Amino acid sequence: DKTGTLTSGRMRLVDARSEGGFPRERALAIAAALERDSLHPIASALRPFADDTVVATDVRATAGAGVAGRIDGAVW
Repeated sequence: DKTGTLTSGRMRLVDARSEGGFPRERALAIAAALERDSLHPIASALRPFADDTVVATDVRATAGAGVAGRIDGAVW
């Protein structure tokens, strides 16, 4: 559970896969950039994959739908 009621509450990524030949490391860096300022407990599992060269701007969180932002001119 994400609240730590049943567990320690320390999230970690166990596995990640990308589709269509998209580099796994790039996908994780994009996810980490989008979640950088998020207070959501699961966002903490992505922080170790942050890459200082991948910067998200115009990030917006939408309840129940996740986050969206712009990286290198593309909306993610």
